[in-house]
Amino acid sequence: MLAASMAAASLPMLVKAQDSGEAVAILFDSLQSPFWVTSFEVLKEKAVAAGWTPLEAISNLDDNKQFEQVQSMIQRKVVGIIIVQTDSNAVIPAIREANAAGIPMVHFNRPPAASDATSVAVQADNRAIMKSTVEALLDIAKAKGGKYQAAILIGDLGDQNAIQRRDGFFDVVDQNKDLVEVVSQISTEWNADKAFADLTNALQANP
Repeated sequence: MLAASMAAASLPMLVKAQDSGEAVAILFDSLQSPFWVTSFEVLKEKAVAAGWTPLEAISNLDDNKQFEQVQSMIQRKVVGIIIVQTDSNAVIPAIREANAAGIPMVHFNRPPAASDATSVAVQADNRAIMKSTVEALLDIAKAKGGKYQAAILIGDLGDQNAIQRRDGFFDVVDQNKDLVEVVSQISTEWNADKAFADLTNALQANP
């Protein structure tokens, strides 16, 4: 919750509304994790505190639906759009729509792919966080001695967060192949049931 509050507080609010009656759109692709639920609530609270009316919508991981939601918010003349998209490339047409309407768009904790469209992303440095995490685990492994096998759960690679976390993992592991062998790379697509099933299979295949 603290991380969500800090990230939300750092969003670049371009205009201070102060009870102006203006609205800001808060568009999430899902509320399937406690982090997203908390972030969603914090962002709405921050919008109200700044004097905006939050207009919210959930796309349920449907890129086309989210694009329509962006268009709807533009028609409602919101002063800004805060968005969590499912796919970093699929969101680019929505950014262009916002650009054409002169409405700023901020991506919360999930940046878009590189393009000529203009927007702002606020996120953690996932690659650095993963590197630090794996380094800490390897320090423990070195202290205990021996060689270890590892499996990595990889999120949806349409999400830059998943790519950065994967790369941070291999930044460290590739330099320590004498200590750890990666025996399984599990594609989860951010689906908890799929992650559990495939991790179970990996554990059974590598007792």
